[in-house]
Amino acid sequence: MSGIPQDSSWISKNSGRVLSSDMVYNLLLEFASGGTLDGLIHKSKGHKLPEYDVRRYTRSILEGIQHIHKCDYVHCDLKPDNILLVPTTTTSSGGTTFVAKIADFGLTMKTKVNYSRRRGTPRYLSPKAFINNKQDQSSDIWSLGCIVFEILTGKSPWDLKPDNPNNLPDVLMFDHLRTCKIPTGISDVARDFLNSCIAMKSRERFTAESLLSHPFVAPPQPSKECHTKVKLVNSFLGYASGVCCFKPNSDYHANSAIVQ
Repeated sequence: MSGIPQDSSWISKNSGRVLSSDMVYNLLLEFASGGTLDGLIHKSKGHKLPEYDVRRYTRSILEGIQHIHKCDYVHCDLKPDNILLVPTTTTSSGGTTFVAKIADFGLTMKTKVNYSRRRGTPRYLSPKAFINNKQDQSSDIWSLGCIVFEILTGKSPWDLKPDNPNNLPDVLMFDHLRTCKIPTGISDVARDFLNSCIAMKSRERFTAESLLSHPFVAPPQPSKECHTKVKLVNSFLGYASGVCCFKPNSDYHANSAIVQ
């Protein structure tokens, strides 16, 4: 990971390493008290996570992927077990809000570099990576689609046997890759996001940068009606400030009036 700057808020921090007395290197990593995304999925016991949380986690993962890709790297092993949940804030009710951060850069490679061996976890590999051992930045986008599918539905997008799916024959695995079906019960915008990630042809997948503008993860924008009300209220406040001393009281709050 030496070639990837760690100045991103969406990548797990590595603070260095210490050589112990028995000549073993111990890495000093950022503490992720929320565990991994894989652990969170298992805790749900097959139940999907709230789509609001999925959107938050997906956006932060995308921010990390964009950072990696801008540095001209491919992660090659994106999966729920390599996504850490790091606390950010404490809510008024005493709960904790977590942000998803990408970890485990052991298989990361420079773009446009071909390896003779398959890199990554088969369940999350793109068709080209699985069959031809070729990985590029679009391969990371495919892996992201698999991750989002899993946290949206509580199960893998591929109907694989749980015993040891990583050892399935290539032909069988490829057959599963071709038969992914997005289930009903998720929003249309989530469905469109998934289709933008797990397109069979790599050139048809969106980039990390373009996905950050997708409605599924993009910050909500005020409606046109809301903008109109803001202008009207601001005009009123401007007029009032010219003729009198305007002071919001307990019966009328300017801030709440703007957004209602």
